[in-house]
Amino acid sequence: MRTRTVFGSCELDLRDALTGAGTIEIGGTCVFGELTVIVPEGVDVDLLGANYFSSKNMSLAPVPRVPGTPHVRVAIAAVFSSVTVTSAPYRPEIGARANQF
Repeated sequence: MRTRTVFGSCELDLRDALTGAGTIEIGGTCVFGELTVIVPEGVDVDLLGANYFSSKNMSLAPVPRVPGTPHVRVAIAAVFSSVTVTSAPYRPEIGARANQF
């Protein structure tokens, strides 16, 4: 997945993503912007990429990796920006609603 943010903000919420891939790669650029990536608790994440006058923060819940979950690799070139990766609990109520349709 590629993302480009210029003078704006972007939030990627992967808590409800379904994939058979062993690795999810998110790459791109963030210029004068803000990028937030939300992953489910128990997912392993790498935060990579060039950083020019920017901040990169990763705040994951202190829980063991859940077997069978993909590895998430976030590689963002940030210029005067903020890039954050955080984890949050899976939202089973949303998955249940999706199956109702």
